Amino acid sequence: MTRVLVTGAAGFIGSHLVDALMARGDEVVGVDNFDPFYPRAVKERNIARSRAAAGFEFHEADILDVPVIRPRSTDQFLSGHFLATKKRLEQLIHHRETSPKPDAGKLGFVAA
Repeated sequence: MTRVLVTGAAGFIGSHLVDALMARGDEVVGVDNFDPFYPRAVKERNIARSRAAAGFEFHEADILDVPVIRPRSTDQFLSGHFLATKKRLEQLIHHRETSPKPDAGKLGFVAA
């Protein structure tokens, strides 16, 4: 069994990824900031079934919130990340380029 970190877990793509991973028997840690790109109620419905299932842990957080994300992004995690908006991608790149810490923002994300 693999433990997988899925960012954007409440969005359309992320929630389908969560469902597929859980169906194959993986444990999933879902993270989403509930960006208002579309209504929160839609995202809540997307992950309602997963939230009720064993093997799913959810955190409402932004991917730039390193204290929340870093502990869940160790070598034992496979990270699937979906940047739905250009603004979010630009924020992540800016954070990586301007952070005073040399490893800040290096969380092992796989962009899809």
